Amino acid sequence: MKSLWATLLAFVLPLAPAAEITLINNANVDFEVEIEPGHFDRILPGSVARVRFQGQQWVRFGHEALFYSASHFLDSTRGAVLQAEADGYLYCVPPGTSSVVRPIPKQPPECPIKPSKRVGLT
Repeated sequence: MKSLWATLLAFVLPLAPAAEITLINNANVDFEVEIEPGHFDRILPGSVARVRFQGQQWVRFGHEALFYSASHFLDSTRGAVLQAEADGYLYCVPPGTSSVVRPIPKQPPECPIKPSKRVGLT
């Protein structure tokens, strides 16, 4: 029997644009980005990682799966730095940032990137 996660992924195999971004995890849970079917980059709380982020992207966020529709952001931004917060939103932070930014800076029109779907994984 397929897990809920595998079922979700079967419906969303993105063909949307992708970009290499820097992600800062300022949430208190792991942030796991699928890099290919069944393989994930895990970003521990307080960590920074370069990830390939799809325009249509499911991520594991603690005990939830979050779906981001971020094509509008990725089409216009390369080399972005995003900071994940406890609310599941991805906030834009200044290029070159390599640690948590406080307070969150004023956001450009395409940010924060909010999850459009949330599914419990428990």
